[in-house]
Amino acid sequence: MSRPFLALLALTSFSGCQLPFYGQAIRGQLEIRSRERPVARLLRDPSTPDPLRARLQSARSIVAFAETHLGLSAGKNYTTYADLGRDQVLWSVFATPELSVEPVTWRYPVVGSLAYQGYFSHQHALAFAASQSRSGRDVAIAPVPAYSTLGWFNDPLLNTFLEDEPHQLAALIFHELTHKRYYRAGDTAFSEALAVAVEREGVRQWLRHQGDRAGLLTHERQLAASDAFVERILSTRATLADLFAGDAPDAVKRAQKRKILDQLQSALRERLPTGKAGSAGSHFWLGSALGNAHLNVISAYHQRVPEFERLFRTCDGDWELFYAEVAKLP
Repeated sequence: MSRPFLALLALTSFSGCQLPFYGQAIRGQLEIRSRERPVARLLRDPSTPDPLRARLQSARSIVAFAETHLGLSAGKNYTTYADLGRDQVLWSVFATPELSVEPVTWRYPVVGSLAYQGYFSHQHALAFAASQSRSGRDVAIAPVPAYSTLGWFNDPLLNTFLEDEPHQLAALIFHELTHKRYYRAGDTAFSEALAVAVEREGVRQWLRHQGDRAGLLTHERQLAASDAFVERILSTRATLADLFAGDAPDAVKRAQKRKILDQLQSALRERLPTGKAGSAGSHFWLGSALGNAHLNVISAYHQRVPEFERLFRTCDGDWELFYAEVAKLP
C-alpha cells in the first residue's frame, strides 16, 4: 500500500462519532487525487489553454524561488494540477463559547489540536456549524483556497488559487511550504503566524528579485492596510475578552457584545468591497452578523506575526538561522 493510502486508513481508527468527519476528509482528498494531472504534461500539451499554461509556469518559478532563496523545500509538491470545479478547496468552521473569545479546539491525528474543523463540502460545513450553534456556540465559516498536508501527500496546484494575482500566488505557495518546513502540532496560532510571516517577507524578496519596484510598493501598502485591519480585529477581541472576564450579568454581556461587534461590522463595511466587487473575504465579514469566532480567524493567523518578523530581523536575513531559532521558541 502507498503511504498516502495508509495515512487515509489511519484516519478511520477513531471513535464512531468521528467517522463522518474523517470519511468526508478521505473522500475529499481522493477527489483531488483523481483530478490531478502532471504539470509537465500540461505544459507539453499543445491543447493546454495559454492562460493556464502561463499560470503553471509562474507557479513553477515561484516554487523554484522558494527553494533557492527562502529555505523551503517543495519536494514533489505542486508538480500536479487539479481543477476542482469550485472556488474553494474546503471550508473551515471556527467556534467559541457564546461569552468567550477562547477557541473551541478539535484533536486530529498527526497535527494535534486545531482551532477549526475543515470540510471539503460547503453543505457539510454549514451542517456542522449549525450543530455548533444549536449547542450555544458562536460559529464562523471561513473559505479556504489551499492547505498543506504537511508532507503526507504531494500537494497539487489547484484552480482555487492558481488564478490569483502573481504576488498572491507567491504568498500562498510560500505560506503552505512553510508548513511543510516547520509545523508545531497542536498550536494553530504558532504555525499559522509563522507561515504568514514567511509569506510576507518571502513576497517582498521575490518582488525585489524580479526588480518589480512598483509591485514592491503595492505589496508594502497592502501589508500596511492589512496590519491596520488586523489591529482593529485584535483590539475588538481584547475588548470582548475584558467584557467576558468582568462581573456583569450575562444579559448585560450579551447586549454589550452585540453592540461591540455591530460597531466593528459597520466600520468594516466602509472599507471592504461589497456586491459584485466583493471577495469571499468581504462576504465572511459582512455577509452575516459577526460573532466571537470570526475574530479568532484573524487571531489564529496574525497574533504572533510581529514576534516572528522581529526574530527574522535579528537573524539578518539568514533563513536557516531563522528556522533554527523558530524551533527554540516557546
